[in-house]
This record gives sequence, C-alpha cells and structure tokens, in this order.
Amino acid sequence: MTIERDEDGTRIICSGEFNAARAIAIEQLLGQSMTRRGQETLVLTHVTTMDITGIRLAYAWRRALELQNRNAKVVLPASGVIGNLLERTGIAKLF
Repeated sequence: MTIERDEDGTRIICSGEFNAARAIAIEQLLGQSMTRRGQETLVLTHVTTMDITGIRLAYAWRRALELQNRNAKVVLPASGVIGNLLERTGIAKLF
C-alpha cells in the first residue's frame, strides 16, 4: 500500500491482498485518513484478492470520511475476476 499526495488530495493505492488476513494493517492505514484534510481516494484496481472484510473496510472508511463532510472515493477494479464479481453481486453500486 502506498500513499500519494497532490493538489487534488490523497490517494491510497492498494495492491495484493485486501482481506481479513491483512485487516489490521488496512485499518491502520485507512485510519490515517481521519487525521488528514481534503479529498481521499482509495484505489483498489491492483488488488489481487478481496473478501467481505475488505469490502466492509472500504465501505466503512468512505462512510467515516463522509460523516466528516469530506470527499471520499473508492476506485474498484473495473474488470477481471474481482471487478466482475463486485459488479454481478451489486456490491459495486455501493461505491
């Protein structure tokens, strides 16, 4: 996971596993967003595995920032196994 900052805000770019096995590390990284200001984008296009825990973490992260009246965006994989599954199950519509 890497963090990039520019004039448009902060981008958290995740790759590899975004699941229960890495939940503590993901929570810590996403929690840092609460102390920053400006727009935040969570980029999940390079994630190779995702489970319901990962989906819940991404959704809770976005919701927490929205409750702070901040712009929060989650970029999901548009294709591939994960992208297709999120689309077919309707989960993609949540984001």
